[in-house]
Amino acid sequence: MSLATRRQSDPLHAERASYRLSLVGGFALRRGRVPILVGHSAERLLAYLALAQMPERRYRVAGALWPDVTDARAMGNLRSLLWHLRRNGIDVVTDQRGSLWLQKTAVDVQALRSLIADLLNPHAATPAAEDIALLIRGDELLPGWSEEWLEPTREHLRQARLHALESICIELSNLGHFGRAVEVCLAAVAVEPLRDTSQRELIRLYLAEGNRVEALRQFDSYRTLMADELGLGPAPEIASMVEQIRSS
Repeated sequence: MSLATRRQSDPLHAERASYRLSLVGGFALRRGRVPILVGHSAERLLAYLALAQMPERRYRVAGALWPDVTDARAMGNLRSLLWHLRRNGIDVVTDQRGSLWLQKTAVDVQALRSLIADLLNPHAATPAAEDIALLIRGDELLPGWSEEWLEPTREHLRQARLHALESICIELSNLGHFGRAVEVCLAAVAVEPLRDTSQRELIRLYLAEGNRVEALRQFDSYRTLMADELGLGPAPEIASMVEQIRSS
């Protein structure tokens, strides 16, 4: 199922989802097709609640968004922010029994998580071309934001994307689509050049294509990077694979 189809079938993207919240590649809030501009404090609140995926206690939200002020000041800031959102008719936050959560809002990160889970399912169908393109592009979660509460989710998505890219590489390779597999694997290497599994798969793909020169060039680049960045040699499995090429 493509990401576009998933958005249509996901309950969060049904008619009751009056708002669209985008966090991947940058913050954007829309009601239908109409962009809604809110201040940075409101952006932080909506992003925090969207990534939480469950109701959050008011004091936890306030403490995360305003960690450098007193608890009383943080709670006051939160009350003021919620009041301004309601005053401006932006009814995206439910405030009930001391907890906050998003309502009527479709969030792109949730669709992306669902996509990656499907791609990592060994029994899933071959991924759609637009889904592969989405992962290759690899827009960052809220680029430029440095909030501490954001980092765990950002790193989790990065790792999940790497695993999904590697899984797609293997699947495309098994189908004999080596050129497309190389493109996907290059995206994985670009995300994390020191990742042994991605480098190994890329070198293996070059060999499957019959491109020994490309395979050796990639290995030399990887070996140099490992030495310069970590003071280590290449993974033994990769070194052994390349040694067989040079001795053949």
